[in-house]
Amino acid sequence: MKEDLKMYLREFLEKLEVKWHQPLYVDGMSVGTDFRSISLSVDRSQIKPIPILLLTGWGSGWEGILPLAFSLACRGYRIILVSLPGYGESKNPPPRYWKKDLFGHHAGIAIKVLQKFAVEKAYFVGHSMGAEILAEAARRCPKRCEKLLLLHPSGVERAGFFGKIALIWNFVASGIRLRREYQASPESQDDPLKELIDFCGKQKSPWLGRLRQRRAEFREVSKGRLLEKVKEVSSPIAFLSGGRDTVYPAWDNFGIICMVIPKRKIRWKIIPENLHNPTLYNSEKTAEAIDELLIND
Repeated sequence: MKEDLKMYLREFLEKLEVKWHQPLYVDGMSVGTDFRSISLSVDRSQIKPIPILLLTGWGSGWEGILPLAFSLACRGYRIILVSLPGYGESKNPPPRYWKKDLFGHHAGIAIKVLQKFAVEKAYFVGHSMGAEILAEAARRCPKRCEKLLLLHPSGVERAGFFGKIALIWNFVASGIRLRREYQASPESQDDPLKELIDFCGKQKSPWLGRLRQRRAEFREVSKGRLLEKVKEVSSPIAFLSGGRDTVYPAWDNFGIICMVIPKRKIRWKIIPENLHNPTLYNSEKTAEAIDELLIND
């Protein structure tokens, strides 16, 4: 099995080198954006007809979601990745981009990427802040969204002053804990995906020269506006989280979401061992759950 993964990994890394970096236009602004489209030479019986638009959360471009992207690609999905403006190798947007309607602009960029690849319909899978952005994209452009999957979503509840402090603390602490647990596990010594995990550390800093945009994004996720977005999403919705998520606790979030979307109308799953960021670690089990939630109605 590991040899198969290594073979696919070589192909995946080669396709990552095929760069798409173009100016995309949103609300009259032109922003150089870095994006990718990747599919692997898996068995034809495994190929899925609908691609996945995969968007990571706060603090990372597409490099921060590569292990999950690879695990999904191995299951036959075409994966569309994008580093939003101000992340990774994408250019920093003008202040007007993030001073007003920031998540609307981010959602517009995601839709523009689908248009560049001539994708009529895709599964929208967003992690944390990415879930809230893709909920906005699904609300604004329903014809492009086959299903919206909220992966450890942000923005479920409004955070006050002390809530914001707790959010930052839990975000940092969860990341440290996740990395330590991975490094201490025997599997990490011979993990074929380690090369993809290391990609995250190679991306251009999301902080240097970009701090004002990060602050604006943090203010947005603290406003708790996800529910008003999902109420207007006409596509099917799925929810996936982890039992050990201390940033956005799974059962709390799911209970609140079910106040807006009846439980019988939402596909959901909670992976007991997952912390907040399963896009870098434990990606195979997360990909298995995503596949199940997307395919089965």
